[in-house]
Amino acid sequence: MPTSPETEHDRRPRTATSFSRRVPAVRAAWRTVSQRATVRSAEPEPGATWSVASTLRGPSERVPSGRLPPGHPRKGRLQSLVGLLACLALGAVTAHAVSAPVVAPPQTSREVSREGWQRVPEILKALAIGEGSVVADVGAGGGFFTVRLAELVGPKGRVLAVDIEKGIIRELRNRVEKEKLGNVEVILGAVDDPKLPPGELDAVLIVNAYHEMTEHQAMLDHIRRALKPGGRLVLLEPNRPSEKGRTRQQLALDHLIDPDSVREDLRQAGFEVIDFEEQFAKQNNLRIEFLMVAQARKAEGGRRRG
Repeated sequence: MPTSPETEHDRRPRTATSFSRRVPAVRAAWRTVSQRATVRSAEPEPGATWSVASTLRGPSERVPSGRLPPGHPRKGRLQSLVGLLACLALGAVTAHAVSAPVVAPPQTSREVSREGWQRVPEILKALAIGEGSVVADVGAGGGFFTVRLAELVGPKGRVLAVDIEKGIIRELRNRVEKEKLGNVEVILGAVDDPKLPPGELDAVLIVNAYHEMTEHQAMLDHIRRALKPGGRLVLLEPNRPSEKGRTRQQLALDHLIDPDSVREDLRQAGFEVIDFEEQFAKQNNLRIEFLMVAQARKAEGGRRRG
């Protein structure tokens, strides 16, 4: 059950350039000084060779190869040149390090943005869960809600993160291990069964995945059986009011679903809708998502349907 793409691995931002990035800067500084020195120099006479000291003399001066004697006036110039080279190299590295922007990983940036436009705190509040609760994230994808649910229920609670694609499950497990979420269990579900334990869940969350479910009635039946009495099912799905009148199949091609279709599915599965907001979340007025909250309907005599 694919969900909206989210990259999903945090990376520590770099605050300084790496060694591999400093070396080119030092080499560039050396090439610059060497080029300037070459312009001032003439071709060496027979018996003389190019040396660093030759960059400090005029065109008529020549110094044989070898070490300069102590106190030689050109030795001081040579030391000055070495100091200049070091300063230029350090300046190039420093300028490179200062100018290189520290950019947050794209995934982290997207998640921060999503927290706002999707009204994530209100979605979590609609689940009516807290410390010690057991909740399922069905269609977990990259784990955007999984990690937030794990924090909400705490170490005494449990999060069951369900998806049906093995590749997504593998990435989700990697994220759970990387972030050391000991209260998260990753589950490979089926198209018609989320593989949830019966009667143990306080809530189930489905975000941008229900419209992809071909066996939605079977899924809802399993979810209802997995919920405790009074447990909630919260759905957040994409909708476009201007597309009213199109068939369910047509809307599915555009990854949309009519809330009336969901409401009818829930009714047939023994749920009743207790809260609904048609234009709950908006992203740049291009993406609109509705929020629907449901509970298992009680049968006559006050007992829940089995």
